[in-house]
Amino acid sequence: MGQRRPLESIHESEEKYRNLIENISDWVWETDKNMVFTYSNPRVKDYLGFIPAEIMGRSMYDLMPREWADRIKNFVEAMNREGKPVAVCEKAMNAKSGEVVYFEMTVNLIFDENGRVTGYRGICRDIRDRKRAEEAQRKAYGELEHMVKERTKELEHARATLQAILDTVPIGILVVDAKTHLVTYHSSGIERTFGGPLVGKTYGVDMYPNQILHLDGSPMRNEEMPLYISLMFGKQVSDMEILARQPDGQEHTVLASTAPIKDAQGRITSAVAAIMDITKLKNAERGLQEAKSEAEMYLDLMGHDINNLSQVGIGYLELALDLLDSTGRLEPKDRPLLEKALETQLNSSKLIMNVRKIQRSRAGGLKYRPIDLCRILADLKDHYSQVPDREVHIGLTSSPQCFIYANELVHDVFTNLIGNAIKHSPADRRLDILIDLRKARLDGKDFYRVSIEDNGPGIPDELKERLFTRFEPGKTKATGRGLGLYLVKTLLEDMSGSISVEDRVKGDHRKGARFIVLLPAILDR
Repeated sequence: MGQRRPLESIHESEEKYRNLIENISDWVWETDKNMVFTYSNPRVKDYLGFIPAEIMGRSMYDLMPREWADRIKNFVEAMNREGKPVAVCEKAMNAKSGEVVYFEMTVNLIFDENGRVTGYRGICRDIRDRKRAEEAQRKAYGELEHMVKERTKELEHARATLQAILDTVPIGILVVDAKTHLVTYHSSGIERTFGGPLVGKTYGVDMYPNQILHLDGSPMRNEEMPLYISLMFGKQVSDMEILARQPDGQEHTVLASTAPIKDAQGRITSAVAAIMDITKLKNAERGLQEAKSEAEMYLDLMGHDINNLSQVGIGYLELALDLLDSTGRLEPKDRPLLEKALETQLNSSKLIMNVRKIQRSRAGGLKYRPIDLCRILADLKDHYSQVPDREVHIGLTSSPQCFIYANELVHDVFTNLIGNAIKHSPADRRLDILIDLRKARLDGKDFYRVSIEDNGPGIPDELKERLFTRFEPGKTKATGRGLGLYLVKTLLEDMSGSISVEDRVKGDHRKGARFIVLLPAILDR
């Protein structure tokens, strides 16, 4: 009876231990020395979609992407070779669904009674959803830098102070050891900005999951990095702007300030960087500049263009009034005076209408919906093939249906382009316009490519580069195309599209022009 009680206690302890392992939030596993699974708690199903029985007898390497399998093999071999009983690393595994899941893995060696390695025991923690800190504040960095400088003789105390500050302020801090060049600490703000954890990695451009770039998009070399400058040369760097591009293409603009940390003898022991995400500030600056440019354009239109048109119209009306005063009537031959006055007012109204379209598009006041681009082009072909007193032939190559996600102003884009081709070609000769629509794929995205070419007078090379811009104040008509094509470019950009121009016959602009429009395609209707 006395012996049963200890056995029962052992069984109870084992049951408690098993219940603990079975219900822990992390994935706990064991393998033999060949990394073949011999145990797994049920948590594996939450992360990889497998029940424990499905992975028993399978090699861990078989469930990994190939490059990660090689990496973990090297990691495990190094543990055995160096006799490390415990080690931590990152690894990736293929879930049952095909998703790649990333873990932080703690591995223990399992020894037999003779001290030989018989297997491995590990705990894996999902690191996909690690919290990211809020954006940094420049003021906090100043306070932090002051505290670090005051306590360089007491590095451990400085780190404790640093951690206390980082618990309360949204700022990214990175510390690198001078001797090993390993990242010894970083705050969660660094993970948010640069794409993942960095502790234990060797410092350099390649350690970041994100691309580290200059503001112009060119790659940044190690020796150009502000932390490298502080680490190697003991210099302090203030407010260097850096671009961090994530794998999905999203970009962060950060403000980096770095400083060396020295011991009592003045030797550099490490370097610290404070990273502030200023993406929102940069976006606000760009928005302010765009608003300023737009306001200047409206002032230019009101103060110069529309005023000029009004003055021209007034001039024609004054001539007509002078004729009435002198003769008491207007003859049929005087009709052009009134027609020209009317034309200037119509042009003024059209200019105002175009500005209103730009305002509506930029303000997001237009509803976006699937639109059949082929139908628009077919309707415009029929409409412009019947121009009075002109011989206009329009050819159209397209599909029965081709949908884009756009707003109602996409009609104005092609009305402008086809209308320009007719308006700026000689009226005394036949005009041929060819509209060609086809699918295109650029940078992994599907587009519809519409080319509109004509055999008109063409566009000189010196005008092509400036054709879609607003030009200097007062010049809204580059060979009659200025604000109209500025409107076209603006509308297309708001629809995530683009426009370009080239010679219809390469190298000879006198043989006509070809405009090429790209618009995102909807292919799954």
